[in-house]
Amino acid sequence: MTTTESSNKTEQSTDSSKTQTTGTSKEQSNGSSREQSTNSSSANQHNIENHKRTAGHLEEAAKQHHQAAKFHEAGDHEKAAESTIRAQGHASLANESQKEDSKQHAMSSSSQNKSSESSSSAR
Repeated sequence: MTTTESSNKTEQSTDSSKTQTTGTSKEQSNGSSREQSTNSSSANQHNIENHKRTAGHLEEAAKQHHQAAKFHEAGDHEKAAESTIRAQGHASLANESQKEDSKQHAMSSSSQNKSSESSSSAR
């Protein structure tokens, strides 16, 4: 038996003993964790979409800034200014999206803290 196999078996036996000692509390909280799982999966999906939207705006802002630099190099300062304005617009939209994401994370963290406080007081 290799060291890795031995380590894995030790971890498995430790995990199974933890499950045996905490089985009752898991069963008691199973209903509420299913509820939280359903709520958190839709919130999680929203967070994923929000991160993708933010990344898209940041990528577009970078693209527009690169384009503005090329226009400046070519001496077309008017087109460079237009690209810069588009870049700033995308950066602003990304910033708004990040603020929304921060609020979601704060609300999620707050509700998790309240949940853990109520489960602690129930014991």
